[in-house]
Amino acid sequence: MTQVKLSNDYIAKPEEEFNAQGENIVAKLLVYQAILGLSDEEVAEFTAIIQKDKALSEKKNIIQAQSRATTKEYDTNHPLCVKA
Repeated sequence: MTQVKLSNDYIAKPEEEFNAQGENIVAKLLVYQAILGLSDEEVAEFTAIIQKDKALSEKKNIIQAQSRATTKEYDTNHPLCVKA
């Protein structure tokens, strides 16, 4: 089975943009809390939800990186095919 490996870390991924937007929202919640009419509990709830999403995203990325590392190790240790 052929494996195609793409490495384009220099391009921002939608997931990274989503996490950046979440951080932006958390940073601005306290500034606009009074204008939006949000209670301290609501701000804490929104912040917790955004941080939980970011943590899940980071966990997924760690698992994917471990998987890629395993694949690379397999590729480098695989014996060469010799035509008889």
